[in-house]
Amino acid sequence: MNNKVIDTSEFHLDPLDPQKVEGVLKDYETRHVKHKHGGLIFVGSGGGKSTFCRAQIADSQGKTDFIDADLVYRLTNAHPCKPGVLPLSPLPWWHMGLEVVIDIEKRCGIVNQAMIDHGLWAMTTSFDPDDTYLPEGLIIVMLPWEEHKNRIIEKSNGPHYDGGAKPTEAGFALVMDHRNWTERVAKEKGIQIVDSIDQAVNILRLRENE
Repeated sequence: MNNKVIDTSEFHLDPLDPQKVEGVLKDYETRHVKHKHGGLIFVGSGGGKSTFCRAQIADSQGKTDFIDADLVYRLTNAHPCKPGVLPLSPLPWWHMGLEVVIDIEKRCGIVNQAMIDHGLWAMTTSFDPDDTYLPEGLIIVMLPWEEHKNRIIEKSNGPHYDGGAKPTEAGFALVMDHRNWTERVAKEKGIQIVDSIDQAVNILRLRENE
C-alpha cells in the first residue's frame, strides 16, 4: 500500500467564511430544486456520484435535484484548490497526512449541514461523524466491490478524472480502507446502507413525500 504523504510545511487553510458558504448555496438554489427535507448521499470515491449528477435531466424550471458536493467544497474553500487554476482543481489533500484530512473533512461537514439546511440534495465522498455531528438524513451507498472497482477504472480513463481513486493496487487498497471505515461508522451510528445510488435516491424521494 502506498502511504506517501505530501509535504505540507507551507500548506495553510483559512477558516471557512460563513458568508461565502451562504453565498455559494444561495447561487446553487437558483439551479437546483429546494426540497422540503435536505439530504446527503455518501458514495465512495470513484463510485459514480459525479457521473450521476452530470447525467441529470433538468425540470421545467431548468433545475436538477442533486448537487455534486465536491464542486461546492471547492467554491467555499472547504477543499484546498490549486492557486490560479480554472476550473477549480483540488490539491491532493487526501495524501497530506491524517491531520490535514481530518481538518478538511470537518470543513466539509460544515458545508454538508449548510446544504441540508438549505433544503438541497447532495452527493458526497465526505462526512465526518463523531460524537457531536452526524449529517441529517445521511444515506450511504456501498457498491458491490467489483462494481466499485470497475467504475474507478472507467473514470480514470475518462475526461472527468480529477486524480481521485486510482485503478492500482495501492489505489484499490486505499478505497477498501475507506469502505471498511465507512461500514464500521455506519454500524456504530445506525446509518442506513444501500448497494446502489438509485436505491438511495428513491429513499430521499420517499422521505420527501412523507
